[in-house]
Amino acid sequence: MEKETSDKKRSIGLEEAVMIADGKNSRFVWLGVEPIYKISKILNVERKMIKRIDPEELLYREATELADLKDHVFLCYHGRTSHFISDFLQKAHKINTYHLEGGITKLSGKNL
Repeated sequence: MEKETSDKKRSIGLEEAVMIADGKNSRFVWLGVEPIYKISKILNVERKMIKRIDPEELLYREATELADLKDHVFLCYHGRTSHFISDFLQKAHKINTYHLEGGITKLSGKNL
């Protein structure tokens, strides 16, 4: 039961994601291939609030290299990869992160 609460707490909507990114001085982490300017338009946030990272790259980084991702909000196309990465960072490295529920496709209403 505690696992469900923990997963649910990290799975957030756009409004909460923007509040977290602003309030905790963190950023959105885009795990897809589209340019940041497109994602910025869909999220309606400044480009500087978004950085792109290859999800596979995260799996092989040392914990010390991942610590700066604390409180960042991960997003992908449909929410599955960002959920996986957020869980991985929490379980393997004890780094609290969030992931955008439903991914960018849910927000844009179309596949990119």
